[in-house]
Amino acid sequence: MTGDREFLDMMFHILVVDDEEIQRVLTRDCLEEEGFVVTEVADGDAALAAIRCNKPDAVLLDVVMPGRDGFDVCKEIRADPEISDIPIIMVTGSEDDASIRRAFELQVDHFVTKPVLWALLPHQLRFVLRAHQLKKDISVAFQKAEIASNAKTEFLAHMSHELRTPLNAIIGFSYLLLNGGAAFQTADKVQEYVGDIHNSGEHLLSVIDDVLDTVKVESGTMQISETPVLLEKISKQAIDHVGQQAEAANVLVVNRIGEDAPCLLVDESRIVQIITNLLSNAIKFSSAEDEVDVSFGVDEAGTLLVSVADNGPGIPEEDLRRIFDPFQQIEGSLARPRGGTGLGVPIARAMARLHGGDLAYESKEGEGTIARLSLPPERLVKAENL
Repeated sequence: MTGDREFLDMMFHILVVDDEEIQRVLTRDCLEEEGFVVTEVADGDAALAAIRCNKPDAVLLDVVMPGRDGFDVCKEIRADPEISDIPIIMVTGSEDDASIRRAFELQVDHFVTKPVLWALLPHQLRFVLRAHQLKKDISVAFQKAEIASNAKTEFLAHMSHELRTPLNAIIGFSYLLLNGGAAFQTADKVQEYVGDIHNSGEHLLSVIDDVLDTVKVESGTMQISETPVLLEKISKQAIDHVGQQAEAANVLVVNRIGEDAPCLLVDESRIVQIITNLLSNAIKFSSAEDEVDVSFGVDEAGTLLVSVADNGPGIPEEDLRRIFDPFQQIEGSLARPRGGTGLGVPIARAMARLHGGDLAYESKEGEGTIARLSLPPERLVKAENL
């Protein structure tokens, strides 16, 4: 919301509409002396043309004019969505109730009477402009609140599903072990049940971690703890984290980040989490026997670029535009189930930006996808700092 002092210092553009030249000159002189920018027109048609062309901050509109009078001009302004919210101050020599009532029926914001009190006019205009700004601020705040409410509803719906699925598995398989007679089960079957319980527990923990990270991002409380660490070490940790996933999908993860990789001043766990997320998504969208490559480079500006590339089906353009929206599950042509909360990529980008960097995706259908983490030059440090 604009502060009072800042508001008073703003330069507003006022359109003065009056068929009397002397009245226009006096109004212009009065307002320009108070810091307003003034444009003058003498009739209703010229007023509408000027409003549509210049979009003034407010219109000082005379009622009685030849041709289109002030009421006609006001009616047309309010009927045009492009200009309908411009504040209108009616200027009239009439003080009868009928004119005033009609003005407010046409949603006029304020009115002044002739002869005009010149010392008061600039303050009346600022009052109207300030009220208009407050109205806009309230409207924006209401829209944000509505969006937040819808997001909360969507969030709860997603979380209900994501939490119930692993919990049902944990309860179901543990019930079989407790009440189904473990003694009558084969060792392989017991091992299978325990494995399912373990995997469901890990998935549940991952969901909870995503939720907690999302809360930190939204509240602005997510922080990073910087330490020097080799990029080679980070890439190896991330690849280890997706090892079982890659093996199950029969996807080969190729690490092209070797001993020549730089040392970084970053939050090690956060950067590992980012690259792990990028690798996990690449594996999900890869076919059996495909490769996922991890590599790095430094551009001319000194920015570090860590890339994770796959040769999967690619992401359609309409899906690529919403890849950073929370809860978005991007579906490809592969039949393998995706799973997940749809929070990983937005969280990864938030972590990258906490480091002064960013996250970007490039993809073409049928040609694969490249996810690229960028970190600014100041994140690169000499290895002896380790």
